[in-house]
Amino acid sequence: MKISRRLITSVILSVIAVIIMTFIENHLQYGYWFKSMMKIIVFGGSVFLYSLIYRESILKMINIKWKLPSRRLIFLMAGVYAIVIIGYVLLRNHIDLTTIRENLMNKENLTINNFYWIFGYIILFNSFLEEAFFRGFIYHCFRDEGKKKAGLIFGSLLFSIYHIGIMSSWFNPLIFILALISLMVAGVMLQYVEIRNDNLLASYMVHGCANLAINTIGTLMILFQ
Repeated sequence: MKISRRLITSVILSVIAVIIMTFIENHLQYGYWFKSMMKIIVFGGSVFLYSLIYRESILKMINIKWKLPSRRLIFLMAGVYAIVIIGYVLLRNHIDLTTIRENLMNKENLTINNFYWIFGYIILFNSFLEEAFFRGFIYHCFRDEGKKKAGLIFGSLLFSIYHIGIMSSWFNPLIFILALISLMVAGVMLQYVEIRNDNLLASYMVHGCANLAINTIGTLMILFQ
């Protein structure tokens, strides 16, 4: 099976970007805003470098269309929010809440004064950055080479690996495996949303709702734990 130079380049750039960001997230003792800036540079820089090498439009690669969400998409967004909250309620006794809270307050320099700004950034901007990188850039490099299924699996796998690296100390081994699988499934689902709507903004809105639910839980933990 012949693999083009373009596809090899996109795979190398995306893998290196995830490795760099996983290292930064887990080993550099800086706050959330520094890591967010590095994420923009690393993920955004990978896409920009690819577009520069092959003279490809970034907007075309990430596939943005400005249109209002359908009723079905709105129901999906609400459903995703509810599922995350319900999942937390069912599994909260198996999650190390003290470790999560200490991680947020100490490792990420999260405080009562700044967590609203950080959570707002996660919902509005971080969700978009991840969608543009994993569901936009990575998938469409594979799609343009006629390898849609491989792109779906590869992008979702990198998405799962990146996130599980951040949360590896939060769960016991069984829940860790469940989280890894769940993140992989979430990546596949978000890609299907992007494909079905032919619009990255659709998967971005669903991703944003998932982050809204996670941040709702985080807010309760910070304020009331």
